[in-house]
Amino acid sequence: MLRNEAPLSRTRAPRSPRGRKPVLRWMFERRDSALTAQVDVTASGMYELRVVPHWDESRAVIEPFVGPVDALQRHAEIARQLREVGWTRVY
Repeated sequence: MLRNEAPLSRTRAPRSPRGRKPVLRWMFERRDSALTAQVDVTASGMYELRVVPHWDESRAVIEPFVGPVDALQRHAEIARQLREVGWTRVY
């Protein structure tokens, strides 16, 4: 997921797709790369955890969840793993 990092524009995090409302969005940076880890709620009430590398948004990883607790716990797990390998939360 985090291989082939490339320089990026750090001005904005990717927006949530239409029909989804953001619940939690954190942006991480390492060297000249950034990615966003976010939890959105869909129009149907499902939750999605999205990890979006800013250098190639087409490589986003999306994990679906039925409820918010599991989605937020998974977000916390990913955030911890990112920090362990040198990523810094910027917002």
